[in-house]
Amino acid sequence: MIFKILGSLVIIGACSFVGHQISNELRGRVKTLEGWQCALLQIENYICFTKMPLAEIYKQQSTIKGEVGDFFKKLLQYDVQRVDTKALWNKEIEKIPYMTKEDKDILLMLAENLGTSITETQVNTIELIKKNIEQNLFEAKENEKRDAKMYKTISFFTGVGIAILLC
Repeated sequence: MIFKILGSLVIIGACSFVGHQISNELRGRVKTLEGWQCALLQIENYICFTKMPLAEIYKQQSTIKGEVGDFFKKLLQYDVQRVDTKALWNKEIEKIPYMTKEDKDILLMLAENLGTSITETQVNTIELIKKNIEQNLFEAKENEKRDAKMYKTISFFTGVGIAILLC
């Protein structure tokens, strides 16, 4: 009898854990996009007002906490002036968790123009990317608000259902 109860609790706990993980992924996407939104604003300010070189921008951005800061820390390991920026970004963006392919494609647009064109073109590109990130962030918040609780609830009751079926 005790094994059935323990087994049931393990099943319910495992299913609930899966629901919490999915919920955390939804929340992680929101946090990552919010981090990129702040980073884009700072990058735009560095380009517009201080005419800061790309390597210095990366160094400043690497101090940010979270996924964005980690991303720029990894970029600092390479010689920015001698490496294909888009290929480098593509390689490192793929490692960022929680982001969708669409989110990553938006950020790759930044890699094409950042540090390779005149200030005005870079700023216009950043503005476009900020709007796209803002739209994706709104969508991510809606998904989190709508789906996070649902995944937790469904996974819990799925665990209960499986435990009842097995006992």
